[in-house]
Amino acid sequence: MAQGTNEYRLQRIRRASVKDRFDLEHEITRLYNFGENLKTLNEGVVEQSLSNDEIANAIEGIRVLLDLHTHKLFDTMSQCFKLDGYKDIN
Repeated sequence: MAQGTNEYRLQRIRRASVKDRFDLEHEITRLYNFGENLKTLNEGVVEQSLSNDEIANAIEGIRVLLDLHTHKLFDTMSQCFKLDGYKDIN
Protein backbone atom coordinates (compact mmCIF):
# COMPACT_ATOMS: atom_id res chain seq x y z
CA MET A 1 0.00 0.00 0.00
CA ALA A 2 2.85 2.42 0.80
CA GLN A 3 4.30 1.82 -2.66
CA GLY A 4 1.00 2.81 -4.31
CA THR A 5 0.73 5.86 -2.07
CA ASN A 6 4.22 7.03 -3.05
CA GLU A 7 3.49 6.53 -6.74
CA TYR A 8 0.28 8.54 -6.45
CA ARG A 9 2.19 11.27 -4.62
CA LEU A 10 4.88 11.44 -7.32
CA GLN A 11 2.26 11.63 -10.07
CA ARG A 12 0.53 14.46 -8.24
CA ILE A 13 3.84 16.32 -7.88
CA ARG A 14 4.67 15.98 -11.55
CA ARG A 15 1.34 17.58 -12.46
CA ALA A 16 1.79 20.51 -10.08
CA SER A 17 4.74 22.79 -9.62
CA VAL A 18 7.02 21.99 -6.71
CA LYS A 19 6.58 24.33 -3.80
CA ASP A 20 9.31 26.79 -2.88
CA ARG A 21 10.43 28.73 0.19
CA PHE A 22 7.65 31.29 -0.30
CA ASP A 23 5.05 28.53 -0.06
CA LEU A 24 6.79 27.30 3.09
CA GLU A 25 6.73 30.79 4.60
CA HIS A 26 3.03 31.10 3.78
CA GLU A 27 2.25 27.79 5.48
CA ILE A 28 4.19 28.85 8.59
CA THR A 29 2.42 32.22 8.85
CA ARG A 30 -0.96 30.46 8.59
CA LEU A 31 -0.23 28.99 12.03
CA TYR A 32 -1.27 32.35 13.49
CA ASN A 33 -4.86 31.43 12.59
CA PHE A 34 -4.81 28.77 15.28
CA GLY A 35 -4.01 31.37 17.92
CA GLU A 36 -6.97 33.42 16.74
CA ASN A 37 -9.20 30.34 16.86
CA LEU A 38 -8.17 29.67 20.45
CA LYS A 39 -8.81 33.31 21.36
CA THR A 40 -12.30 33.07 19.86
CA LEU A 41 -12.95 29.85 21.77
CA ASN A 42 -11.80 31.49 24.99
CA GLU A 43 -14.17 34.41 24.40
CA GLY A 44 -17.00 31.95 23.74
CA VAL A 45 -16.30 30.14 27.00
CA VAL A 46 -16.27 33.37 29.01
CA GLU A 47 -19.02 35.36 27.26
CA GLN A 48 -21.46 32.70 26.11
CA SER A 49 -21.09 30.05 28.78
CA LEU A 50 -20.39 27.19 26.39
CA SER A 51 -21.15 23.71 27.69
CA ASN A 52 -18.39 21.22 28.39
CA ASP A 53 -19.42 19.28 25.27
CA GLU A 54 -19.25 22.40 23.09
CA ILE A 55 -15.82 23.26 24.47
CA ALA A 56 -14.54 19.71 23.98
CA ASN A 57 -15.87 19.62 20.40
CA ALA A 58 -14.28 22.98 19.59
CA ILE A 59 -10.92 21.90 21.01
CA GLU A 60 -11.09 18.61 19.08
CA GLY A 61 -11.88 20.49 15.88
CA ILE A 62 -8.92 22.80 16.35
CA ARG A 63 -6.71 19.79 17.10
CA VAL A 64 -7.77 18.07 13.87
CA LEU A 65 -7.19 21.25 11.84
CA LEU A 66 -3.76 21.72 13.39
CA ASP A 67 -2.88 18.10 12.63
CA LEU A 68 -3.93 18.51 8.98
CA HIS A 69 -2.02 21.77 8.69
CA THR A 70 1.08 20.17 10.19
CA HIS A 71 0.99 17.41 7.55
CA LYS A 72 0.59 20.02 4.80
CA LEU A 73 3.44 22.09 6.24
CA PHE A 74 5.73 19.05 6.42
CA ASP A 75 4.89 18.17 2.81
CA THR A 76 5.70 21.73 1.71
CA MET A 77 9.00 21.59 3.59
CA SER A 78 9.82 18.24 1.98
CA GLN A 79 9.22 19.75 -1.45
CA CYS A 80 11.33 22.83 -0.71
CA PHE A 81 14.30 20.83 0.50
CA LYS A 82 13.73 17.87 -1.86
CA LEU A 83 13.31 15.32 0.92
CA ASP A 84 11.76 11.86 0.88
CA GLY A 85 9.70 11.24 -2.26
CA TYR A 86 10.63 14.65 -3.66
CA LYS A 87 14.39 14.08 -3.88
CA ASP A 88 14.26 12.94 -7.52
CA ILE A 89 11.89 15.69 -8.72
CA ASN A 90 13.40 18.56 -10.66
